[in-house]
Amino acid sequence: MECFDLAIVGGGAAGLFGAAVAAGRGLSVLLLERNGRCGKKIAITGKGRCNLTNTREWSEFSEHVHPKPNFFKSAFFGMSNKDTMAFFERMGLPLTVERGQRVFPASMRAQDVTDVLVARLKELGVPLCTGYRVVGASKVEDGVCGPVFKVEAKSSEDGGLRLFTARNLLIATGGLSYPATGSTGDGYLLAESFGHKIVPCFPSLTALHPSGKDDRHINRILYQLCICTIETLFLIHRGMAPPPCVVRTDINVQCVISIFDQQLCRFNSFRQIAAHFGKFLTRQRNQQFIFQQTK
Repeated sequence: MECFDLAIVGGGAAGLFGAAVAAGRGLSVLLLERNGRCGKKIAITGKGRCNLTNTREWSEFSEHVHPKPNFFKSAFFGMSNKDTMAFFERMGLPLTVERGQRVFPASMRAQDVTDVLVARLKELGVPLCTGYRVVGASKVEDGVCGPVFKVEAKSSEDGGLRLFTARNLLIATGGLSYPATGSTGDGYLLAESFGHKIVPCFPSLTALHPSGKDDRHINRILYQLCICTIETLFLIHRGMAPPPCVVRTDINVQCVISIFDQQLCRFNSFRQIAAHFGKFLTRQRNQQFIFQQTK
């Protein structure tokens, strides 16, 4: 049985990127992905365009990392935004910078990001074992290779089990955010099996489903929340996400609320409010207004 230098569990953004870097440095790498193809979540990021990074300097970027930006500082300088851009451009992926200094593939196709990563791995001879869900892993002493990881994976095609061996193991399975893409929390179980402490997970960006109050009352509260929020807020209700809004310093928030309150009686559901709010924000964006909260 071949003993790889590195086995990677998860063929998403982190797994593909890690495999490309490790293999590029001469390591023998094996990548295991439970889905039938790699990069499933990459394809839906940035509304299908994949926002790769941002060109801002650390001093600006760190202001948006809460509550402890220094925790992320070493990672940022270890592989900065400029390094990230150069990495993809070297692989032949043209990039473009949009408003807000956001970086996208010039083609505006998220799939192109996955394609260049997969192409790079094939060029480096990395085995891509798709359709294999890792069901267990352990660290054992091997008489030939020394301490190694034994990784057991189940095939989605025939249900058979395969055993892989590697000197190092990288868990890059994602969290619990989108089970349909494969993020079902498998990585937490693997990490826990090696003695890592797992902090209980809870939703962060999630849909609002109000209940227990009169619909008009809830709608009014949610609508004011959307106007007054100090951070970017997506109105998400059963999969709908209108544009985000941040309120501007020279616009009186209460006046804006009053204007919309006068129209509130026209709406019969939160969906109608969200749709109307989205149209309002689109008009403001077209007029190149950027709203920030009134102080």
